[in-house]
Amino acid sequence: MKKQFVRLFFGFAAVTFIVLLLQVGVFFSNEALQRRAWSRSVFEEYHQRLALFLEEALKSDTLNQQTLNRIFLAALDDRISGLVVRSSDQSITLAFGKTRGGITLSAKPTKRKTKRVRTLSYTIEIDSLQGKLIQQEDSRSQRIPLSEEIGPSDIAGTLILKLDGEAIGYVDVLTYTPFTYKSTSFILKALVAPFIWSIPLGLLLALTLGAAVTRKSQRYSDGISNALEELSRGESNVILPKPKFEEQEVINTSIQALDETLLANKMSRQAWLRSISHDFNTPLTAMGLLLEGIQDEVFPLSSETISKVQTEHTLLSNRIAQVSLYAHLLGQEPPINLTTFSSEEFVDQIITTKNKIKVQINTETITGDQTLLSYAVKALLSNALKASDEPIAWIINNQSMQIINKGLLPNNIDFFEPWERGDQARSSSGSGMGLPIVYQVMRLHQGEATIEQQKECVISTISW
Repeated sequence: MKKQFVRLFFGFAAVTFIVLLLQVGVFFSNEALQRRAWSRSVFEEYHQRLALFLEEALKSDTLNQQTLNRIFLAALDDRISGLVVRSSDQSITLAFGKTRGGITLSAKPTKRKTKRVRTLSYTIEIDSLQGKLIQQEDSRSQRIPLSEEIGPSDIAGTLILKLDGEAIGYVDVLTYTPFTYKSTSFILKALVAPFIWSIPLGLLLALTLGAAVTRKSQRYSDGISNALEELSRGESNVILPKPKFEEQEVINTSIQALDETLLANKMSRQAWLRSISHDFNTPLTAMGLLLEGIQDEVFPLSSETISKVQTEHTLLSNRIAQVSLYAHLLGQEPPINLTTFSSEEFVDQIITTKNKIKVQINTETITGDQTLLSYAVKALLSNALKASDEPIAWIINNQSMQIINKGLLPNNIDFFEPWERGDQARSSSGSGMGLPIVYQVMRLHQGEATIEQQKECVISTISW
C-alpha cells in the first residue's frame, strides 16, 4: 500500500507541477510579448511626434544641430527612460535620461562595445530642396556602439536621420517597461502570487488524492485477494468487490469467467471419477463373479470360463491403456515428431480390410506425427463403424482427413470431453475416451477436430 501511495502521490504531484510550469511559461511568454508590444508602441509614438516637430522646423527654416537636440528632447514622454543621439561617425553627441534599470546615461562612457542589434528602426530623410520628410521602416540589423550600462534589449528602436540621402545621425530610444510603474507592478505581483501559492496547494491536493485513491484501490485489492484465495480453496460463486473503474470491471469479468471455468472443471472431474468407477467396475465385477463362481464350483473350470475371464481382463486393460494414453497426451506440449510419410502405407497400417471402408486418397504423402495420427484415425473409424451398418467413407488429404457415415448425432453432447458418450452409448463396449484422444492429438498438431451433422450423414473432420 505504501508503494502504491508513493506512486500515486508523485504522479499527481508531477501532473500538478507540469500544469504549473505550463501556466508560468505561458504567463512569462505573454509578458515578454506585451513588453515588446508596449516598447514598440512607445517608440512609434515618439517617432510620430519627432517627425511632426521636424516638419514644423523644416517649414520655418530653423533646422540646425541645436534645434535637432531640442526637438529630440521635446518629443519625449514619461514612458521613455532615455535617449542616445549618435552622429554619422557613431560618436555620442547627446545622452539623456536613464536605462530601464535606473543607470544614468553618459555622453562619454568609459567603455563601449559595438554589437550588431536587430531593432525596430525608421529612416527619416530630410529633402532640403523640396522641404519635406521621407519616412520608411527599416528592419535590418545595425552595429550599435553600446556602453556597459546599455544592453541590447534596452533599446526599443532606432531612428536614422538622413539629409539629402546621407546619414547625419542616429537616435536610440530607451523605454521603461510596463512593470516599471507601481500599479502595473502591483498587478504583476497579484498575478504571480497565485502561482506561488499553487505549489503547496498542489502538493496538498496530490497528497489528498493519493491517499483517497490508495484507500479505494486497497479495498478493491483486498476484495480481489480474498476472492482469489477462496477460488484457490476450491470454493465457487465468490463475491467480488464493486468495481469503480472500467479496468476493474475487466478484472471482475475475468475472475467471474475463471470462477465459472473452475466450477465446470470441478463438475467435469466429478463426472470423470464416476465414469472411471463405472467403466472399471464393470469388468472387475464380472471377473470377480466368474472367479467366485469357479471357486464355489458354480462355474466349471473350463476353457469357456477362462475365455470369459480373459475377455473381461482385456476390456479392463484396454480401458486402462486409453486412460493412460489420454493422460500422457494431456500433459504433452508441442513440438511433436512431424514427418512426411506415404498415404498408401498409412492406410494399410490402419485397416486390414476395406469392405466397409471406402478410402479416397487425394495426396501421395501425409505430413504429421504418424503414431499420433494413427490413434486419432482408429478412434474415428471405430466410432463410425459402430454407428452405421452401411459402408463409411475415409477421405485423405495432406493435412486433413474426413470420415463420413450415415447416422444422427445426439444433442447437447461434447464428444471431445472424456466419457461423454450419450445415452445410447452407455450400454456399448466403448470407453468414451476415443474422441477426447482425437482432440488431444489435434491439439498437439496445433489443428482442430470437428463432428457435424449434414443431412443424414455425420462428418468427422480433423485438420492441422
